[in-house]
Amino acid sequence: MLVDIINLTLSEMEKFKFSNLAVASIDFNRGELETFQIENGLIIPSSTPIFFDLASLTKPLTLGVARIMYKNLFSKHEELLLNHCGGLPAWGRLSSKSWKELILSYEIKESPTLYSDFSALRLMLELEKKSGKMLYDLVGDTWDSEIAHWKELPDNFMSVVTGFRGGKEIYGQVHDDNAFIIGTKCSHAGLFGTVTGLSKTLLNLERRFSFVKNVESQLDKVGNKGYVMGWDRATDLSKTLAGKNATLSSFGHTGFTGCSIWIDPTRMNGTVILSNFCSQSWYDRVAFNDLRKQIGIIY
Repeated sequence: MLVDIINLTLSEMEKFKFSNLAVASIDFNRGELETFQIENGLIIPSSTPIFFDLASLTKPLTLGVARIMYKNLFSKHEELLLNHCGGLPAWGRLSSKSWKELILSYEIKESPTLYSDFSALRLMLELEKKSGKMLYDLVGDTWDSEIAHWKELPDNFMSVVTGFRGGKEIYGQVHDDNAFIIGTKCSHAGLFGTVTGLSKTLLNLERRFSFVKNVESQLDKVGNKGYVMGWDRATDLSKTLAGKNATLSSFGHTGFTGCSIWIDPTRMNGTVILSNFCSQSWYDRVAFNDLRKQIGIIY
């Protein structure tokens, strides 16, 4: 099956101008994964660690993991923030000096689902206040060694260009402007990872916390809302980026740079896609989303 996906990806990438894409197929029952990486149209060894900007995958890898590990920290307000229905704006320009004051100024109140970077930041601040610890310290030991904040990437790392800032290529720096301006570790963006490192992290979560079934067990409790334990849901199978193999139990997350995780609890399989799509082809997101759907949850 992975061979078919490799051939599909090689042919489809001719339509785009971005350079790198990596895909993993994960079998949670067996604790196994398969991966491949493409750079400029060529297959390169998965043993070569290439770090991708995980963008909003940072949210479930920090806040979603915190929900699994520290349920006692989550009251109603924290649950609302986690699942993007706490009444905060979706986004806005932040200042390095006053961003905390702005984020803390909003009233938390139950509202319709609105995917919100501000909600993720507010939840981080609330969890840190309750626990007395930094969010990354709370959850970081669940991550593989090839997951790191952009300011803590290993020496001589290999990464991908994700665009331009100030006329210079963005390489090894977070693409999200607010995360860049804030400069410190935050919950809505900032993590980098390799396709192997991210896949091993998901398998580690499964081994330690029965992660997949843990999330699945909450689906009935949230009804038809769009998020569960900080993960996006495949509520519309005709449109979901999880692809044709998705079920109504499937959950995952996407990131602006061109990355995604999709997992199906009914088969205990999942797919990771990492890319630097936003570097050149950000204007053609519809076509890239079609590629995401074609890759789908690999079985």
